Amino acid sequence: MSGRALAHLEQVAPQSIARTVSTLEEAGMLSRTGDPEDARASIVAITAAGHQTLIKARAKRSEWL
Repeated sequence: MSGRALAHLEQVAPQSIARTVSTLEEAGMLSRTGDPEDARASIVAITAAGHQTLIKARAKRSEWL
């Protein structure tokens, strides 16, 4: 998904998503690749480490509830 599409989905400014994506990318949770249709944009994807972190976080919330 593009950063712009993610910002639209989350109803936040693209600049906010860009900062969050950068932080998550540095932590190894996301990867970014160039958008083949728009050289100015990137496609954001969750990494295996990010997916495992997401699963663990969801499990903790489920246990809490």
